[in-house]
Amino acid sequence: MFNILYHKTIILRNKKLKDQICTHSILRKDIKNIVPMGCAESRYIDAVVETSPKVQVKKLHEEHPAHSNNESDRYGLFAIENINRGEIIGEYVGKLCTKDERSKTSEYLLKHSDELFIDAAIKGNETKYINDYRDIQNKPNVSFKKQIQSGYEFSYKNKQYNDRVMVIAIRSIKQDEEVLVDYGVGYCKKWNIIKE
Repeated sequence: MFNILYHKTIILRNKKLKDQICTHSILRKDIKNIVPMGCAESRYIDAVVETSPKVQVKKLHEEHPAHSNNESDRYGLFAIENINRGEIIGEYVGKLCTKDERSKTSEYLLKHSDELFIDAAIKGNETKYINDYRDIQNKPNVSFKKQIQSGYEFSYKNKQYNDRVMVIAIRSIKQDEEVLVDYGVGYCKKWNIIKE
């Protein structure tokens, strides 16, 4: 399915819960807001998978197609080392919200499921700076993929989830190449990335 970079065993400590031993790939050292099944829910989803050290957020030059007057549109995510097809770039994280709660103006909204969205404008990480491939390359080089993260379930609005949204390289990415994804036609029309 996916190439796992390495595994590590950790113990999650929680004052109210018993210690949990979990084996996981590329684990963060500063895990917060991990909510085991049956526990209180969190409004935010924190990454359990670190963003790859092979990528870095960089400021875009003014001629870049994604650059705009909006401060948040002046950045992109770039490979600082070669990345192999199938490698995990990172996890898309942020504020959890339902369709009714979601911001109509957020440019960082990602649909997790029919009823749940992740808004990376709030508590997002480096993956929120991945731009759409249109006008930059012929095809995207990464994709958003759901991946089950056993032991890292989370709850929102009394519903349990065990899958996280990972950013996966769908082809090899060369050093200094921008990391790009397909935002989807609906998003691109809304934000005038493509015209109807």
